[in-house]
Amino acid sequence: MIRHILMTADVVGSEWTYSLELARALAAHGVRVSLSTSCSTLTKDQRREAARVPGLAVYDAGFKLDWSAGFPEDLGKARSWLLKLEERLSPDIVHLNGFSYGPIVFRSPVVVVAHSASPMIRAGGERSDQIRLNAEIKAALDCADLLIVPTYALLDELKTSFHLNLPSKVIPYFRRGTDYRTSPKQKFVLSAGKSNEGAKARAAVERAASELDWPVVTANATRASTKTAEQFSKAAIYCIPSQSESSDVPVLEGALSRCALVIGDVPNLRENWNNCALFVPPGNTELLRKSLQMLIVDQDLREDMAQRAFTRAREFAPERCIDDYLDAYQGAFSEKHKQEAKII
Repeated sequence: MIRHILMTADVVGSEWTYSLELARALAAHGVRVSLSTSCSTLTKDQRREAARVPGLAVYDAGFKLDWSAGFPEDLGKARSWLLKLEERLSPDIVHLNGFSYGPIVFRSPVVVVAHSASPMIRAGGERSDQIRLNAEIKAALDCADLLIVPTYALLDELKTSFHLNLPSKVIPYFRRGTDYRTSPKQKFVLSAGKSNEGAKARAAVERAASELDWPVVTANATRASTKTAEQFSKAAIYCIPSQSESSDVPVLEGALSRCALVIGDVPNLRENWNNCALFVPPGNTELLRKSLQMLIVDQDLREDMAQRAFTRAREFAPERCIDDYLDAYQGAFSEKHKQEAKII
């Protein structure tokens, strides 16, 4: 039986929210999580959030592992830290969120959860950096025992990009509906997303805002924030029409807050939110403006789309998805030990 997971998480963005949600659901099944964090130190709000998750132990490493600016200087130290942590804790499974650490050979079975396809080096970066990043991702996948992705669209993209040859499983993101409340809706559009993924999308919303009847409120949802949660609860419309904001996590938050959704027309989001949102091709500012204004002036449509999104979001509840994670962990654990037994 799986009893202990060593998990990694980038604290800036949706990985943090995802990790806490998963750790909470695992705790209800007697599985404790040790969480090694990176990219920044935890805020007071994040420490309070983590303290409310039963059995969660947080190891605040704080290594900078942002590949978008090129090869991370902290990568070697981060890998060494994680290997020592595994040796010290002896977990049943190592769960790596994303590809930030590159290839590491652990003693424990390794489950990699891909939240997006290959990260991109920032504009103006060296082509050699992108090639190296892709090579690191391929090597990281080769070291894994199992790959988990939130959508079939993302799995297809990874298969095409990296010629995968390892077991894989699709498990959608989930959130507790009790974490979200709906205040009386106010007449504004909320645009929020991970800073390095959602900035262009928020800029597109701001360009469209000058011709809308309602104001646009932008929020940088990179951290756990009571203020951002309150904004979600009050916003009548949530908008993030980004090509790179492929993660369902912020969309799920908007849907659980009963916002009408205007989101990017990308395969990952279409898969889970078709007929529950208005979709806009990334970069099409005019269609974005028309879609937002249509929801603004048509209250019946706005409320209908908000209800559709909320109903769909309730399908992604912890109790519907956690058994898939437990089965995935147990399968990776059993297969790893079966292979080791054959070698012996």
